[in-house]
Amino acid sequence: MIWTRGQKVSLQVLEDQDIFARAGIMRALADGVSRNFNPPDSVKLDTLARTDWYVIRETGLEVGVLGIQRDLPERGTATARFLAVDPQYRGKAVGTRAVLIAERKLRREGYELFGRVPETNGRGLYFWLRCGFVGQRSNSESESATWFRRIPRG
Repeated sequence: MIWTRGQKVSLQVLEDQDIFARAGIMRALADGVSRNFNPPDSVKLDTLARTDWYVIRETGLEVGVLGIQRDLPERGTATARFLAVDPQYRGKAVGTRAVLIAERKLRREGYELFGRVPETNGRGLYFWLRCGFVGQRSNSESESATWFRRIPRG
């Protein structure tokens, strides 16, 4: 089932868990934590509580995944916690377009979209800036992540 679409990209509700077994997707998810991170076999991203998973499709191909948690960091917000585009499909702004259409859909549902990136992920930090979001300090001193939100115009 398609959740939203636009800009030649669609986000489809995840139905087939096999996408997490693809080498390119697992590498992209690991890259989202740190360039040298290797996810332990015990971590099952597809079963994380309160995470809605969407397959990113471009021209009919499954090229990535997006994991969104609603009411995080607070009620009425949603956080893109996981965004992974298979390395062979990078460089075409697929991730950026996926975030922008997700943001538009979430806004219609009454949510403000945030991004969250571990501080060890320089590529992820730069990604959110390219999407037009601004870094925010974490609410917790013990958290080593940067939060991003869009600053309203005017």
